[in-house]
Amino acid sequence: MGVIFSKGHKNEDITKSNTYLLFSLKKKDNNIYYSYEYMLIIIIYNFLTMVNVLDKWINEIGQDFFKKNLGIRSGQKILDFGSGWGGNAIAISKIVVPNGYVYAFEKDRDSINKMLRIADESSKKNLKVIIAKEKIRTPIPDSELDVALLYDVIHDYYFNSLERKILFREMSRIVKRRGMLSVFPHHISSSEIVIIKKELSDAGFEYSNKITGTIMHDSILILDSVYNFNKN
Repeated sequence: MGVIFSKGHKNEDITKSNTYLLFSLKKKDNNIYYSYEYMLIIIIYNFLTMVNVLDKWINEIGQDFFKKNLGIRSGQKILDFGSGWGGNAIAISKIVVPNGYVYAFEKDRDSINKMLRIADESSKKNLKVIIAKEKIRTPIPDSELDVALLYDVIHDYYFNSLERKILFREMSRIVKRRGMLSVFPHHISSSEIVIIKKELSDAGFEYSNKITGTIMHDSILILDSVYNFNKN
């Protein structure tokens, strides 16, 4: 038995090429059936590619991004709110050594477990995982942070408009004066970004700049923009 692809995905060259005859079982009703062996090769290839991308982000591209664009440096205290599997938090943990640290605030246990598997021992020394017990409120003391990240978390899937304003006030509570809040508003329209800037201003943040560059999203490197704000 094979795996069926729709007509739109068929490739005549694959069925005609002797190289691929091992993997292509048959063609029927304008659909091509691939063997599970072929699909396994694709899965393994994609996995190895993803691992390579994650490694480059954590150990090279991500560190460069956060140093140059957010000014993150050794000794600082950082929050990655909604850290997911921790690609950003782990990259930053390698910058803030030896005396700084990164709070990774996340509610999903599977993501936390993945983070702890990916992080090496040196990263774990500067990584403080917070298992979220509340949706917005954090246990971080007032004015503790040099930088807070809200990366791909402020869209409607996670927070409605009222909750988002409460979240911004929480960031204002824990970011120190002249500290930075960096926002990656993926999935959000330009008109909504204007509203977000106003809400952050009301919460005590002043818009600083927009940075466009290579950034990690869902384990893929993409070209996108982050918006930086300073605490008044």
